[in-house]
Amino acid sequence: MKDRIFLSHKGANKPVIRCYYRALGAAGFRPWLDEKDMPAGTNPDRGIREGFKDACAVIFFLTP
Repeated sequence: MKDRIFLSHKGANKPVIRCYYRALGAAGFRPWLDEKDMPAGTNPDRGIREGFKDACAVIFFLTP
């Protein structure tokens, strides 16, 4: 069963997103967050695309 959840967000919201990352992890999911799941030196476009492709769900955090 796929349990990876991609967290799509604006960089300025990273502190709030980290809280969601921890909460989802504690609930048994495997959230995907660039700073945690994309190795240093990875091409950003490729890394994000792979994280998105491997997810069973996406949470979009929309802010002004």
